[in-house]
Amino acid sequence: MRTTFYSYFCSKCKGVTVEEAAKQASDGSVVCDKCGALAFRKNPGRRRRVSLWPRWSDAAGVHPSQIREQQEELAQHGVSAEFNSEGQIKFEDPAHERRCLQAMGMYNRNAGYSDAAPKNR
Repeated sequence: MRTTFYSYFCSKCKGVTVEEAAKQASDGSVVCDKCGALAFRKNPGRRRRVSLWPRWSDAAGVHPSQIREQQEELAQHGVSAEFNSEGQIKFEDPAHERRCLQAMGMYNRNAGYSDAAPKNR
């Protein structure tokens, strides 16, 4: 039979302990080996989430000499956007990307259901 282990983080002494599932209390807490405190929560581990946002786009970007003009055009549609010195536009999140692309008359060809898509097709 396979044994399951859980990793816990002690908020009092900042220590980490590993316990078998069978040794846990019914509320999920475990006694710390170092300080004996009961204030434990599950340690999220060392996994890292990869964040896609914010991201810079070449395809929706403009020539550096056109940055000011593009920002004014986006402002007319109620969208503010940041451009870097190379003319790439910065999308803060998927909703911001959708608003920017719609204001520019563009769409994402790899889009999902809620993303900007071509109209009247």
